[in-house]
Amino acid sequence: WFSDFPNNLILKVVTLDHTQGKKARPGDYAAFIKLGVDRDARLWVQAELTRSLTSTQQAERLVEVCRSWQPNAVGIETNTFQELIKVEAERLAKQAGYIFPCYGMVNRQQKELRIVKLTPHLARSALRVMDNEGGRLLVQQLRNFSMKQQPGMHDDGPDALEQAVRLSNWFMVNKRPKHPDAQPTQRLIPLAELVG
Repeated sequence: WFSDFPNNLILKVVTLDHTQGKKARPGDYAAFIKLGVDRDARLWVQAELTRSLTSTQQAERLVEVCRSWQPNAVGIETNTFQELIKVEAERLAKQAGYIFPCYGMVNRQQKELRIVKLTPHLARSALRVMDNEGGRLLVQQLRNFSMKQQPGMHDDGPDALEQAVRLSNWFMVNKRPKHPDAQPTQRLIPLAELVG
């Protein structure tokens, strides 16, 4: 557990696992993950898991998180019609004077198989989670995770965390994602710099 992000982060990403997916269940969380990577390859995670947000509210919250944290990349799942939240977030960011580095992430593997890929990070104790309500819920969801999800169990936090780890890995290996599932728009810069 930790209370503040360290000052030596070399990469920052934000991901959103939104609640409007094809298999959304009642009570699902919109999961916002801030993930920082330090020079020793430790992963520092802040989770915000929220219920009852519309698609527009999720896009608005994503823009707020990005404006305040200034990530190197933002990942949003864009399977099927989920692209609409990415488009809305980009529109809201531009309207607010920012264009952020948004990557559409098409998930081609089963969610359970993707989440299992977090195991090496957990096994080597390389993952630190912020001690807040969202962090405690993320840890609870990780502990309760099963390859055969039971009714009423949620994996929104682990799903968003896996996407954040995947996006950060692409950056660390390639300096920028080259994976076909990650499509960049632009980096986060004030609109005034583009115009003036």
